[in-house]
This record gives sequence, structure tokens and C-alpha cells, in this order.
Amino acid sequence: WAQGQEHSFLWAQGFACNSLAFVDVDTVCYTSGCCVVFLNTESKSRRFLPSPGRGVGALAAEARSGFLAFSEQQLRPSIYVYRYPELALQSQLVGTAHLEYTAVALSSAGPYVASCSSFPDPTITLWNRETGVLLCSHPLAGQNVTTLVFNPMNWHQICAMSSSSVVLWTVERSNHLHMMKVPYSENFPRTRKLKPRVKPSSVCWSAASQLYVGCREGHLLLVNLNTALTSILFSPHTHAVPAGTLNHKIHYTSGSMVLEIVTIISCSPECEILLLVSNTVSKTT
Repeated sequence: WAQGQEHSFLWAQGFACNSLAFVDVDTVCYTSGCCVVFLNTESKSRRFLPSPGRGVGALAAEARSGFLAFSEQQLRPSIYVYRYPELALQSQLVGTAHLEYTAVALSSAGPYVASCSSFPDPTITLWNRETGVLLCSHPLAGQNVTTLVFNPMNWHQICAMSSSSVVLWTVERSNHLHMMKVPYSENFPRTRKLKPRVKPSSVCWSAASQLYVGCREGHLLLVNLNTALTSILFSPHTHAVPAGTLNHKIHYTSGSMVLEIVTIISCSPECEILLLVSNTVSKTT
């Protein structure tokens, strides 16, 4: 980066606190106005990537492959895919979204990007990030997806989470033809009618291709995709919080710094850095 170009974005110091991801072993990226900011957790230095469109919307990064993708904030938005650390534009993905993309995901097992668009025509879409080709898409039946995660062991499986459901999408492929289907969907809960609903707030794939689902009410669920059964690993109503477990409200103290409510937790690819973000302060440990 040229010295003059670096200074032109020194005002971009804010943090939208809605998306953050590691783009390599010690660098995180996040949105700030019309820029994507890259923060080196070791040197504390920053780099800035201005959006080629209007603003920055949904953001995703894949540290193992060294790519990031983000949508722009305008009518008929595009998604831009960049290589890191070169910050070279690989492709511009042009789809059918009318207003915005609510979620973007990158696969670590292949050259694929998934996205979800919002009203008036919510759609999940799969792209080839190398060619920029739209491979397949499917209506979301009114769901407002906020989180989209590829199975790191199998790019054919994509988990989409909304405020009330977790849906697993499976991509079937025959030569150059791709098609999406839904073999599993979980609208919470499935237990007793008198029990109040729980609301999913986070999802994580296991090494065995099962899904851990964290809920706003404090429950931790395990979804077995082979048997289509959901089991409760932890319930705040019947068990004490196990030692070492991170609950939905985390208190972290370092000197005089106290983090009240953590909104984002991100772990580096080598599991050596844990980044905690609240509405007022962030801390690496």
C-alpha cells in the first residue's frame, strides 16, 4: 500500500460490531463504513480495503484458503471476492438480490461462496468464486437468514440459521449441474407442547459433521444429521454451568478492563488467539 493511500482511510476507525472473522492466523477483518479493515493482532497495525461498490454489508473470510467476500449496500447489490494478503479482486458475483444480502459464507473445501438475500425474494445461492458463475439457488420461504456456515469437511452441506430455525441445505451435483435440497430442518423446540420455544443464536460444525446449536435461553443442542434427532447437551434449568463453558453472557477481567456482554467470539485458525468483542470494547487473549 502506498503511504498516501493508507492515510486517506485513517478516519475509518469505527467498528460495526456485526461481523468479524480471521483472514489468516493473526489478522482479523471487520467492516467500518465503506471499508473492510484488517487488524494484525500482533503488531496492532491496520490495513484498509475500500469497497468498490457502495458500502459494505455482509462479510465472510476463510483463513485457510486466504479469501474474503463481502456484499455492497445498495439496490441490486453485488458480492466481491478478494484474495488475501494481496487484496486482489478475484470475482464480482452478480445475482438476483433486490435489496441486500443478509449472510455470506466461504467454503474451505472448495471454491464456493454461499449467500442469502432478504425481502422481497429471500433466496439462498451457491457460486463458484473462481469463475463468478451462479451454480444454483433456492427460495427461502420467507426466512430471514442471519448466519450461513459451510461444513468444513463437506462443501455439499450448508447450515442456514434464522432467529427461529436451523436449516441444513445439501448441494447435489451431476457434472456441471447443481441443485439444492433440504434433507433436515429444525424449528425449535420439538419436545413438549407446554415448553416455551428456544431461539437459536449460534451454530458450529463438529469434526463428525454434526451441528452444535447454542440458544439465547442458554441451551446447548446437538443435531445428529444422520438420525435427524436433536439432543440437549446442556439446559440452564436443570444443570449448573460446567467449568470452562462460555455462557451467553461472559465476564472477562484484565486489569481494570471488564467486558460485560460479549457479542462476537472468534477463534484463530490455529486456536491460539481468542477474540472477544462487546458493544464497547474488544480484547484478544
